Amino acid sequence: MGGHSLTATRIIGRLAATHGIELRLNDLFLHPTAAALAPLARRSGTGLAAAPDRSAAPADRVPLSLAQASLWKIYEALGFGPIFNIPFVLRFLDPVDETVFATAFRDVMERHPALRSRFADSPDGVLQEAVPMAELDRMGWFMPSGDVEDPAPVLAAEAAHDFDLARELPVRLRFIRTGEGQLLSFLFHHIVLDEWSVNLMMDELARAYAARAAGRPPLWAAPAAPFHAFARRQAARGPDPRALDHWLDALRDAPQPCPIRRPDAPPLHRDPDAADGAANDAGGAWCEIALEPHVSDGLYALSKACAASLFNTVYAAISVALQRLAGLDALTVGTSASGRTDPDYFDTIGYFTTVTAHCLRAPGHLTPRALIGTVRDMINGSLPHCEIPIDLVEERLSDGTAAPGAHMFEVFIQIHARNALNGALEGPDGPVRFRQVDPDKTDSVLGLQFEVVEDVIGGKRGLRMMMSYRHAHYSADDIAELVAAVTRTCTAFAREGAADRPLDALLS
Repeated sequence: MGGHSLTATRIIGRLAATHGIELRLNDLFLHPTAAALAPLARRSGTGLAAAPDRSAAPADRVPLSLAQASLWKIYEALGFGPIFNIPFVLRFLDPVDETVFATAFRDVMERHPALRSRFADSPDGVLQEAVPMAELDRMGWFMPSGDVEDPAPVLAAEAAHDFDLARELPVRLRFIRTGEGQLLSFLFHHIVLDEWSVNLMMDELARAYAARAAGRPPLWAAPAAPFHAFARRQAARGPDPRALDHWLDALRDAPQPCPIRRPDAPPLHRDPDAADGAANDAGGAWCEIALEPHVSDGLYALSKACAASLFNTVYAAISVALQRLAGLDALTVGTSASGRTDPDYFDTIGYFTTVTAHCLRAPGHLTPRALIGTVRDMINGSLPHCEIPIDLVEERLSDGTAAPGAHMFEVFIQIHARNALNGALEGPDGPVRFRQVDPDKTDSVLGLQFEVVEDVIGGKRGLRMMMSYRHAHYSADDIAELVAAVTRTCTAFAREGAADRPLDALLS
């Protein structure tokens, strides 16, 4: 059916928590039938664990989770501002009832208090609390459309909104009416939303919209465990020292980060009047790396042949392209991990995601199958330890001298699997279809970031790849060479029979 590590994580967590059955993530990928998995399963002697408290008072002030604290550290170091805004934009292909949409999203915020959190400094550090539902409608989080207008300046202003997280909600919904229909600026602050949560949110929003369009409130199967309860428990427990040791051992000898450029590339232009920190300026841009349909299909087929996820395959291909372009023997790559090791919170909206890093070597004698297997085993093997944010590892490895946001990697790769921002709501007159509009990025916290988006529209899946970068690290010529290298390598990996050819032969 196609490997998906988030789905696999849910399966393994449910088996352990409900039935006391333990499986390794890699075993699930390598043995795709129940009969093959059964001999590898082990009874843990537990199961039917006590459910978390789902009735915690939402107004309680609680500490940040480990992942939130890590993000807040960088947010503060960069002077706050819009650097951690998530400016989604949806284009509606059919008329949407904006009042019903607002009511449905209010239902989702009632179910998930994290979406209506406020944040404030205190003597005990930054604390978060949920705004009571009775106050929600006075918070100015929803703006319906008015007359037809040019959406470009409105979307730009919304994306650049500077959240005052102590006084306003970390969510802003603004509808815009254009000559072609309705757009929605769907703005969130990252401190309350991660990728897993986006898909949860869109699924629940669709359910709530269908119910409200039919004149009734939505019915949920069960209450969602509140994110604030997770944050309180994790902050009280602190980082797991064994998980931290895993990352220290894995990354102790990782190579230092540097821009990915040809060894003979001309020096980057530096403004002599710029401040000393100009090289760390976050100003940047993005471009799309087009993958032909046959390349996307070939990458899916290669993933299945190698008993790996699509992410493992794309990660391997991009890493090979960059190492060969820059003449590197190894590359440290950052990525995101779900941070959800507790199945009780699989259906909770909040910010659990951590940034992790892995060091990968891709010598020319390896085949794509061998390299993809290495990536799969490396990433899947680290998932039980993924609650540890990268800044804690960087602090220990640098003896406390690492600057906030100065990561030990230059390259970041992530996949947006089964993107739920393309879909439909069920209205009284039939489906209300919507499509995501890609944002125009003008800054980059990371040096070079690859986002692979898996869209499923009308039952058909396809891949898009976006590459964002810092101007201070890359020239226009560098970007052209990076795009060509990644496109060439993905195309080569997608060819029939590529799995068992040495990289040197495949990419010569």
